[in-house]
Amino acid sequence: MKKFLTTLLIIFVFVCPIGFVMAGKMIESSKEVADLAGLQTDKEFSPAISSVVGTIIGLLGVVFLLIIIYSGIVWALSGNNTEDLDKAKRMMSQAVIGLLITLSAYAFTSYVFKAIGTIAN
Repeated sequence: MKKFLTTLLIIFVFVCPIGFVMAGKMIESSKEVADLAGLQTDKEFSPAISSVVGTIIGLLGVVFLLIIIYSGIVWALSGNNTEDLDKAKRMMSQAVIGLLITLSAYAFTSYVFKAIGTIAN
């Protein structure tokens, strides 16, 4: 199982930066298209930040979901071993708490960016 988690971590470390680089290039090319169309691009900083924050919070949600699935597998395979069962219960409860914190952070940032957008307009 450690080999699987190590492989998953390595894939995550090498694949995610590629996505961020691609997103940066897409933002640059969208600015070029907006400039060609004659649209203003200097006022659109808040949506870019909210998009990055939303992406990070979304990735955290996926991580917590994977932790919940992993702890469910540990729970199912624990058998009569109470130590593994307690470990799985602890992991699952911590993942649920982390997921609740992540969802509340998403709600808070969504509210703040909507408020900033209302104030700016």
